[in-house]
Amino acid sequence: MIFAVSQMLGDELLSMSSVLEAIQKEVNRLRQIRLLIVEDDVGTRLLLEKQLGELYTVVSAENGRFALTIARENPPHLILIDSTLPDIDSFELLQALRHDISTIHTPILFLGASEESRRQKMKALELGADDFIPKPFDIDEIRYRIRNLLPQMQHATDLITGLPTWLDIESVLQACLKTQGWHLILFTVAHLAEYQDCYGFIAGNNMRRTTADFLRKLLETQGTSQDFLGYVPDKYFFFITYTDPHIIGRQAQAEFKRAQHSFYELADIALGGIRLPDGSLAPLATLAYTVVSADLQQFDDVIAVVKTAVSHHQSP
Repeated sequence: MIFAVSQMLGDELLSMSSVLEAIQKEVNRLRQIRLLIVEDDVGTRLLLEKQLGELYTVVSAENGRFALTIARENPPHLILIDSTLPDIDSFELLQALRHDISTIHTPILFLGASEESRRQKMKALELGADDFIPKPFDIDEIRYRIRNLLPQMQHATDLITGLPTWLDIESVLQACLKTQGWHLILFTVAHLAEYQDCYGFIAGNNMRRTTADFLRKLLETQGTSQDFLGYVPDKYFFFITYTDPHIIGRQAQAEFKRAQHSFYELADIALGGIRLPDGSLAPLATLAYTVVSADLQQFDDVIAVVKTAVSHHQSP
């Protein structure tokens, strides 16, 4: 695993724990979503448990009757059913779930056999399945289908900035790990906490929203079709680009500096900071960033990318 790490441009060091804690909050939110996997094939079941278990809480059943018991005792948020089960017909299970008050509205994703996919798809949809995927399946496609079926994932977009959050960031970074030439620019609004303490949450959210707006504009004007912008509350912007990251970084900092006049009162700008109750001076908020660039080697650990982005700044 080889990275080129650039020095953060800004006057506040990134905290490893604060970034990972922000990501963990997003992960914990997803963990509250329970999936029920009904699959008799051990290999397929273990694969789904491992891959989907990285995001959600997963419960499995190897037959239809056990699945019905689980669904009735502790209704899941989504059910994934294989087309061939050892005890009861999968379509009978689907009908039973659709007629049970506890699962009548639960999203159901049906996995069908490729050689009978059209017939099975039409029957599954007729009986109330919400979506259908033939085998062999692509695990990334299943992830996207599940996300689209879950009503809870309407909040996968941050309500303040309008940007996608960790679920999409993690997915894009996973795809990047299989390619070359990409750069992660990790932006953070330095001294946002002090600003928000003085000016209030509405002003703090306006600063976040304004930052998101000009980063989005840079994405549209400077980025490529592969570039991506996401946000992890409360202040971390993940800009993934295949262009020069420092051009984007410097332009973003210049935009933020120009926007300071809309954030602060003139007296604070003239003073160069906010006078705190204890008499100390909190600096004006700035946009800091660090760059992680993939080298010639490929790697497969998204969290390692994030840790690399912040570890360079643990000491002055």
